[in-house]
Amino acid sequence: MSVFSILRPILARFGLYLVDRQTFKKANLIHKAEQLLWTTQLFAPRHYPIRLVTGDNFWFYKGDRIVGFTGMADNGWRENGSYIKGGMPDKAVLLPDAVQLTWLAETERKFYQAQIPLPREQILKLFNKELTVFKFGEKQTGHYNRIDFAFEPNGCVHLRVSGLNTQTIATHQAKQIPMAWWYFARAERFDSSWMTQEQYFETRFLQLPADIQHRYKSQQIPQNRWLGYHTTTYPWKLLIKSVELEGYHIRLANADYYWVEPSTLAQEQERTKQIPTELVINYIDNGIRYRHSLYLTDYDGGLQHNEHPDGVEPLAQLFAEFFDKLSYAQTAILQIGKTYDMEGVISNKHESSKPTQVAKNDFVARLTDGQRLVNIPIYRQQRIQLDDAEY
Repeated sequence: MSVFSILRPILARFGLYLVDRQTFKKANLIHKAEQLLWTTQLFAPRHYPIRLVTGDNFWFYKGDRIVGFTGMADNGWRENGSYIKGGMPDKAVLLPDAVQLTWLAETERKFYQAQIPLPREQILKLFNKELTVFKFGEKQTGHYNRIDFAFEPNGCVHLRVSGLNTQTIATHQAKQIPMAWWYFARAERFDSSWMTQEQYFETRFLQLPADIQHRYKSQQIPQNRWLGYHTTTYPWKLLIKSVELEGYHIRLANADYYWVEPSTLAQEQERTKQIPTELVINYIDNGIRYRHSLYLTDYDGGLQHNEHPDGVEPLAQLFAEFFDKLSYAQTAILQIGKTYDMEGVISNKHESSKPTQVAKNDFVARLTDGQRLVNIPIYRQQRIQLDDAEY
């Protein structure tokens, strides 16, 4: 029997506790791991902008002060976030356990507020996980280094960790709240006597596309559409035909983004997941290495990184209809391959894409359960030849 085991029960009676060297060392490592440095971006669907109000939200404690932040987002729900102003630590600090967000959803003309607990242990674990991706033509290793928030109409906010990859870890429903106009004006740094609330809303409203204006007037703004993209998952696997796969990046409809390589492919194939919106495939074909990008959803104005707020809807409807007729415990296959390798597929070009002719080395896509074949539109694609050391 050790001295520690004898003394512990005696000292415990007096509220004193002994900690051996190993336990102390482990606790100290955990404490150090909680010291994190991160940045934060905000996301919102295009044409559904939000403005985060300052003064009643916090990230971390700095002395006796609570440090708040503000910001806005309107460039996209999956990509193209906007960095917040303030609130990001300039050195490693303890990760907070909660955050309160208050924002204006401009297209809805509503204020929302949410108190969001942060899953500290999960975030710490993800931040300490080493990631490997292939970006800008080279192999990169790193970690998650952002804590992001994505907002959608009706007050739902999605909590993500991002960096080399993106992972959604929680969703929260906010409550609609009243807000004095002078308070919002002060947060946005203008004099409320210069512009009334009605004038502000009307000015912003006239900047929206005509179809979005019509949705507001007819009360047809999407409700929990992007939440559905996150919660709706399907049993599907990816099969890339007739090439030697090196790996692929995949972006899902809920914004999750990650790298899959042959060593992790089996694990990836076993899990149910959201519908895919983008694939970047690295492969070898006839001894030549390529990077092939496929975009399965439409973009606003035809620009690659301008998300259309309705861009995922055709693919979401296609998947929903296909899996509605899929018997339980079956898995569908999303097949990707060249035109001449894919029997039964004439063209996967969407009707709005130009030109309509599929080039020789273009990929086409289809969804099958072994009995049915459904063509998956590819809105844009690009194939680039790689050098031996290039990714």
